[in-house]
Amino acid sequence: MFRYVLFVIRHFGLIWAIKRLWVEFCIRAGIYRIRFPCRDWRHDEYRYWLSSEYPEGPKELFQKWYKEGPKHFVPDNDVEYMRVLKQLGGDRGISFLKTKAEAIRKGVFCYFFKEEKELGFPPDWHLNPFTGGRASSRVHWTRIPVQSRIFGDIKYIWEPGRFANAYILTRAYRATGDEEYAESFWQLVESWGKHNPPNCGKFLAACRKLGQA
Repeated sequence: MFRYVLFVIRHFGLIWAIKRLWVEFCIRAGIYRIRFPCRDWRHDEYRYWLSSEYPEGPKELFQKWYKEGPKHFVPDNDVEYMRVLKQLGGDRGISFLKTKAEAIRKGVFCYFFKEEKELGFPPDWHLNPFTGGRASSRVHWTRIPVQSRIFGDIKYIWEPGRFANAYILTRAYRATGDEEYAESFWQLVESWGKHNPPNCGKFLAACRKLGQA
């Protein structure tokens, strides 16, 4: 045990180790469950997190972000985008992209860019298709283990919620102009929000792991 403590301090630093111990204490003592209880989404959730300098309406907020935010990954001009896309992947690449996007719309999701499993559409966000077990969506994130006899390794439940599928759907939309791909993307976003209320469920546990990094 003493060697392990020295290893942690040597590789991560004393300050990090102290902060990490404090986080673990707050989890085990139930402090985070009191400070950040499970709740439902507010009807104007975004307003709660933004300062008063931002517009109140969602459309005005989007326009401000679009005008003043960082540059986008792809050019706004569809002709230029298609030229770059065809240059990179060719017609076969676009066909492959459409095949992957259609698979998502049929409820087939890729895990770790390797193996595909059927989850339905919108997916069952709490299912581990490799074990058949499900995690609860109404349990506080501090009470959800990384490994469970019920649902197995939590990373297999996290994976669809990382939204790697968003890249496929948005690229397919830009490549074809088919609004169904854009609609499918927003269906996934809205479904995720509906089934993952704030401070509840395994995805908040994933945020905890990120915060500890």
